[in-house]
Amino acid sequence: MFKTLRTALFGMGAFLLAGGLLTVPAQASDYPSKPIQLVSPYGAGGDSDLTARVWAEFAKKKLGQPVVVVNKTGGGGLTGSLFAAKAKPDGYTLFLARLHRPHHGRQLRRGREQGRPVEQPQGI
Repeated sequence: MFKTLRTALFGMGAFLLAGGLLTVPAQASDYPSKPIQLVSPYGAGGDSDLTARVWAEFAKKKLGQPVVVVNKTGGGGLTGSLFAAKAKPDGYTLFLARLHRPHHGRQLRRGREQGRPVEQPQGI
């Protein structure tokens, strides 16, 4: 229980820092005017789903609009990634990215060791 909760809180904190909710970007005064979708690319009941649901409750209080968690499973996260990437870029579809898997770190280190440039994930 505590390990899952700790993972969820850590993930939520990382998401907030990366997502910019702790900063004050320029935004339209009427945003959000409708519910927001948060795409979780993994199945319901796991760490990603828990993180998404905790974050959705926090964001609902902060933004004043519901944040609906949408689980799009399959392809090791690819199905959810493509769903979010193809969404209209209006700020109403967010994607929960998990980059703390050990193999991601190995891939980044391997790229640096071989002198290849390493691309950083870009926000939508």
